[in-house]
Amino acid sequence: MAEELDLGECDVLVIDSGAEYTRVGFGGEDEPSIEMRTVVARADGPSRIGRVQLAAAGEAAGERGQVFVGEAALAKRGVLELVRPISRGLVNDWDALEAVWRECFAAVGAAPARTPVLLTEAPLSPRAHREELVRRCFDAFNVPAVYVGVQPVLAAFASGRTTALVVELGASSSHIVPIWEGFVIAHAMRQLGVAGVHLTEFLARLLTEKGLYFNTPEQLETVGEIKRRLAYVALDPDLEWLRFGARHAPAPDAAGPGAAARARSSRPSSARLDVSRALAASFELPDGSEAVLTSERFRCAEALFDPSLLGREEQGLAHCVRGAIDDAPVDLRRDLFAAVVLSGGASLMAGLGARLEADLADGVAAGVRVKVHATESPQLLAWQGGAQLASLPDFQAMWISRAEYEVTGAACVHARCAGSHL
Repeated sequence: MAEELDLGECDVLVIDSGAEYTRVGFGGEDEPSIEMRTVVARADGPSRIGRVQLAAAGEAAGERGQVFVGEAALAKRGVLELVRPISRGLVNDWDALEAVWRECFAAVGAAPARTPVLLTEAPLSPRAHREELVRRCFDAFNVPAVYVGVQPVLAAFASGRTTALVVELGASSSHIVPIWEGFVIAHAMRQLGVAGVHLTEFLARLLTEKGLYFNTPEQLETVGEIKRRLAYVALDPDLEWLRFGARHAPAPDAAGPGAAARARSSRPSSARLDVSRALAASFELPDGSEAVLTSERFRCAEALFDPSLLGREEQGLAHCVRGAIDDAPVDLRRDLFAAVVLSGGASLMAGLGARLEADLADGVAAGVRVKVHATESPQLLAWQGGAQLASLPDFQAMWISRAEYEVTGAACVHARCAGSHL
C-alpha cells in the first residue's frame, strides 16, 4: 500500500508548473529532466473550424477524445482551441492541469502510486488553491505523499539563501517577495502588473513602426522568440537612445491620440541610421523574411521600469522592490538590499540585473550595499530549489502522506504547506 512506502527511499518528482512552461525532474538533480509547454488541446473540445468538421476530422484520424499536451497541443493550434491551465499564477482549468501532470509522469517514466510529488505554487495563492492541488494529486494519481512549496521561497533556497528579496518575473505574473530565514514577509509582498506576456505584446506594438504586424497567437509566439533572443535592458535608456541616434520617443498608442505620430517624428533620420546599424540585430521570420530590430531591442524592456508605456498607472520594478524592502522590518532592510534574487523566465533579458541594481542604489543611504543576483538560468530556480529541498533528510517530516490526508483533510495541507517556511 502507498502509505507503507518508505518515503525516504522513493524518488521524489518535482513539478514546477507556470503559465508558459512546466519543468519536471527528480529531487537531488541539478536540472529538470523535461521542460514542456503548459498548454492542452482536447480533440472533443471547441475547435477553430467548428465541431462538425472537427468531429469528422478527429474520427478519421483516430483522435476523437484524445488530449494533447505541450508541443503536441501547439501542433494542433490551427484546428483545436488551446487551453492554458495557469494564468497569473492561478489554475483556471484543473482538468487541463491534470492532463499536464499525467504527461509529466509518463515523460519521466514514474509510477504515480510510488512517487512522492513536490509541487510549486505562486505567492498570494488562495488557501483553496493549495487544497485543490493536494486533493487532485491524491484523488487523480494516488500518489503516496505531496508537498506544495511557494516558488519565490524555493528560488531563494536554490540561490543559497534563506533571507532574500526575490523578484519573480514570470510569463503572466510578477511578484516581489521579501523572505527572512525561509519565512515570507507577507505584508511586504508586492505584485507588479507587468510580466513576460505584456512585454511580448509591447514589442509587437513597437514592431508596427517598421511595418511588421503580429496579431494572431501564432504570430505572438514568434514575437516572444524575438524578445527572448534579441531584447535587452539598457543601463541608461537616455544614453541608449543616443547610441541609436535618436531622442526619446513614446511607445505607439501608449500616450493617447497622436502618440504614434510623435514616435515617428522622433525616429532616427536617414543620416543617423548608419550610426545605429551596427547595433541592429536581425531575426528570420517563419515565412523566410527578415525582421531587423534597432531601438526596439531595449525599448520593450523599459515597460518593466515604466508601466505607463503600457498605459498602466502603477509604479515600476525598481519602485516596487524598494517599497517591499521599506515595508519589511527595519533590521532586515540592509540584508534584503544585499540579496535581491532574480527569478522567472522574464528575467532572462541581458542587463536586467545591472539596471535594477543601479536604480536601487540611486538614493539608498550611504554604506548600504545593494546587490542583485542574476543566475544563468533564473527560470529554473524554483524547480531547483524544490529539487534541493526534497533531497534533504530533514524534509521527510514535511510530507503530507495520503493516510494523514484521509484522516485530517485540508487541515494538514495548511499545517505543512503554509508557504511561510522551507
